[in-house]
Amino acid sequence: MWFAESPWFTIVTLATFVAVGLSIWVNNRRTALLIGIIVCLVLMPVVWYAERLIVTPREQVEQSIYDITAAFQQKDEPATLGLVSARAKLLRATVSGAIRVVDVDPDMRVTDIEIELSNQNSRAVSRFRVNATVSSVLLSASQHYPSRWEATWQREAGQWKML
Repeated sequence: MWFAESPWFTIVTLATFVAVGLSIWVNNRRTALLIGIIVCLVLMPVVWYAERLIVTPREQVEQSIYDITAAFQQKDEPATLGLVSARAKLLRATVSGAIRVVDVDPDMRVTDIEIELSNQNSRAVSRFRVNATVSSVLLSASQHYPSRWEATWQREAGQWKML
């Protein structure tokens, strides 16, 4: 598991070492210091690349949020229900009904994602905002709605599913 959610703290720290090292090296021209500066410069893209490869459980849940909202927006019922636990029968029925009645315009934005992990990273509670223009087949009206959601997620067979 990666030690940080973002590589930027590590990269900025390495860049600070480079800046301080260069200011000291200008005065004394020591080879060991120059080698340390070069090592820090080489490590910066390595840290960035490693962070791209390592996906934390929190990032997996975040991606599942984006996936389920995009699938719902595109009215892809199998993909949407694929991210809902088979044990959550009422939620699955609600999603199936809503996907037939509600149209979500392309202006949908998912923001303010907060994720709390528990049970040794096998369960998560997410809070996020969805802003979109929504129209209903029943009302034939369209309006922009900001909404706040809280969802519980469970890791099932290596994939995060909404409960």
